[in-house]
Amino acid sequence: MGKLAIKYFSFFSLLFSMMWFFHDYYNDGEINLEPIMLFITSFATVTYLEYYDQRKIEPSDKKLFHDFMLSLPYDKSIAFIDSNDMSAGPFDPVHLEDLKNFYRNWDCASHEFIHNGIEKRRRALWETVESYITAIETYTVPAESGKRMVSPELKEINPDKWREIINDFHNLAGLIVLTHQDFVRYTKKKLRIF
Repeated sequence: MGKLAIKYFSFFSLLFSMMWFFHDYYNDGEINLEPIMLFITSFATVTYLEYYDQRKIEPSDKKLFHDFMLSLPYDKSIAFIDSNDMSAGPFDPVHLEDLKNFYRNWDCASHEFIHNGIEKRRRALWETVESYITAIETYTVPAESGKRMVSPELKEINPDKWREIINDFHNLAGLIVLTHQDFVRYTKKKLRIF
């Protein structure tokens, strides 16, 4: 029988034992040991299974998280998009290399975490980075010295659309920062990395 089935069975045994205890107590005025023993056993089983699930750590997840932190640390691309104002003019695309590498290399089975909660957060981060990189490729144009910027012609032709694009960049950047930080905090907690 699987752990999940045992967990559900134990949970329902908890409920049944409480109903049994209170039924006997209110109807007969007696305190029977059988429902108390069933409650204690069921409670211990549920507690142990919850504890076991939370204690289980895959070594491959720890290694993969280490690789992630080397690939996309906060202090490079994430810090840049966190502080960069896209309306301020040209930016050096070198600052986005970590994001681009993450986008190109972390959408494959070899970069998936075994722990479901960690993997969901990694996937959410990757999808947000994908949106940002796609927007960079779509809405920025080359500028002097190999830099890029949001089209200055668009600002003259349609300033409202230009402002909307700038706001979208800032919103996506903020979402990447929040998702990155949530992923790091959650993963460190689940893998017990302090």
